[in-house]
Amino acid sequence: MTEEKISSEKEFAGTTSCHGVSHIYQHKARTLPRMIWLIITIAATSVCISQCIIIIYEASLLPTRITFSDTSAVSAIFPSITICNTDNSPRDVAPADDLRYMAMLLNTQSRENAYSSSQIAEAARYFLNKYGDTFDYENYIRTSSVKLKDMLLSCRWMNRPCNISDFTSIITDYGNCYTFNPGTNDLPLKNQTVPGDQYGLRLILNIEQYRYYPKLVYADRPDAGIRFTIHYHREPPNLLAKSIMAPAGSHTYVAITKTHQKRLEKPWGECGVRKLLYHKFYSHTACIDEMTAIFATDHCNCSIIGPFDSFKECDSIQFLTCIVPILAKVRIHAYRSVAFCPLPCETYSYPSVISYGKLATIPISDVISEYINASAIIDRIQTLGWIDDPNYSISDFVKDNILYLDIYYSDLQTNVIEQQRATGFAEVLSNIGGQMGLFIGASVITIAEILQYLLKKLYNGSTRVSRPSHNSPEKTRTTQI
Repeated sequence: MTEEKISSEKEFAGTTSCHGVSHIYQHKARTLPRMIWLIITIAATSVCISQCIIIIYEASLLPTRITFSDTSAVSAIFPSITICNTDNSPRDVAPADDLRYMAMLLNTQSRENAYSSSQIAEAARYFLNKYGDTFDYENYIRTSSVKLKDMLLSCRWMNRPCNISDFTSIITDYGNCYTFNPGTNDLPLKNQTVPGDQYGLRLILNIEQYRYYPKLVYADRPDAGIRFTIHYHREPPNLLAKSIMAPAGSHTYVAITKTHQKRLEKPWGECGVRKLLYHKFYSHTACIDEMTAIFATDHCNCSIIGPFDSFKECDSIQFLTCIVPILAKVRIHAYRSVAFCPLPCETYSYPSVISYGKLATIPISDVISEYINASAIIDRIQTLGWIDDPNYSISDFVKDNILYLDIYYSDLQTNVIEQQRATGFAEVLSNIGGQMGLFIGASVITIAEILQYLLKKLYNGSTRVSRPSHNSPEKTRTTQI
């Protein structure tokens, strides 16, 4: 029986492709070399098993890798540019109380705890009492805000003239703003075909600081200039979090590049997509806007994004007395509710390098007449008492009101950042095979040989158990007869 056992193991050792086993059963070898080979084989097998366990464990963690690549092109779709005047309530378009209360409501919807509840209620009552229950909040903002035709002195795109028809109006937390290259049906997307500031968007703007209402220039918002944001044309602007300032009296250069980021969905990544009601393209900003509106709708029992489900559109009273006071609070709740607005799986961003140059006010004073009659404006604002300095010059006017803004691609490449799976079935199988081949010289054929050996041992063992013994009582009785 022992000889049979030894012979089967010697047979396996002599035929298997697994390294080391044959050296243990060498017939002519001495005991010491065989023991050394036994130790080496056990150690190598142990290390191989431990490495395979580590490979399987690390694969179970679903690791990812990030790849970076550049895609060249002869042209690049220009992003949308949304611009807002830092003071969107000119003092000569509405009564002082209108401006003061409207600024209060705008600040309330963008900043939590900007005013007390009694002050907000006072502002709402003011407009409802003055304009009635049909007061149109959004339309009032459009009519009382700075007009683009008054601000825009010059517009050039790809070194060719552009005008106010290339912009669309949009209501934001900063009032009425304007978007260049919005990508709407009537305004096809623009492509920049040559990099550099001469072939991007150049705006010359008059911010009309002389029309700023002094009581609306707050200590925390003392700026005079243009607030703007650069965003993908299929997503709304996020001026609260991603705005850039262009001050008066300066030339602001914004060199941009395009980055396309791709992320993996769960369980490999953290991105996701939520079907939105009023946006075809999912973005985090669009989702936050809609979730803010939905949370406000649930609280006030009326909708600010049009009728949906069983909710009707808010009337003026509901909007001013309920929606406006809670907008900032519910927006914060929407930002914190990650489950409602997951990270997008695909985003487009525009990393920017911003530089500023001071305007040469003396030379520009001589050529500004091509765009605007500065002398007539100075006479008017001095007559109205908006400026007390009798020596206020055109150079002072340029320094206080005029700015140049250049936004352009520094190159036409798209930087692609992609999250990819670091492991898969093929990678895990390859890594395990590499460890087996390195430590014990094993392969799939070796595994088949081991299985054949084990099955043969099992079969031989079961055969011996079922075979009758030579000394059984039945055979003894037969012999005696």
